[in-house]
Amino acid sequence: MNTKQVDNKKVFLLLSFLLPAGILSILMYYKNILPFGNITLFTDSPTSKILSAYYRFHMQLHNGSFSLLNPSGVNNLSMADTIPFFFCSPFTLISALFPTAYTFHALAAFNILRIGLAGLFMYLFLDHHGRNQKTGADNNPSDASFFSVFFACAYALSSSLIVQQVDYRYIDFAFLLPLLFLFFEQST
Repeated sequence: MNTKQVDNKKVFLLLSFLLPAGILSILMYYKNILPFGNITLFTDSPTSKILSAYYRFHMQLHNGSFSLLNPSGVNNLSMADTIPFFFCSPFTLISALFPTAYTFHALAAFNILRIGLAGLFMYLFLDHHGRNQKTGADNNPSDASFFSVFFACAYALSSSLIVQQVDYRYIDFAFLLPLLFLFFEQST
């Protein structure tokens, strides 16, 4: 790979992260949604008290009453339920370290980061598949990279919309899924 191809690849990698994160940030700013405004997307459904459990987890971390050895876990969930809820996502765990007044701002900011990572990792997956494919009459690799960035951005934004409606914690799967597919394909 020559230096021009390496530079182009860096540009496409950067675009695949910045486009979905930037588009989502602009929309959130325009609609006055956290972290840029005061409207939150984190709503609690009557059947699932995930956010109230997260808030209790946050409070236990800050007042020193949380313990991994506590068999009752958080919010009367067992530790087997608490660990997947709060510890499997590094972003959720890091956001719990923020002061209480900024917890939901941190969660919203990390969602923007997650969407950027979903675009970046989907680009890596698509680029891996498009490397040896013919891209047209000229076989120009930058054409394939352009389309990879476009579809990675579409994947990141659509996955954010779908996952946000189900449960905000599952948005980690949006950026981990392309990496898992890439890993499984390279390991076989």
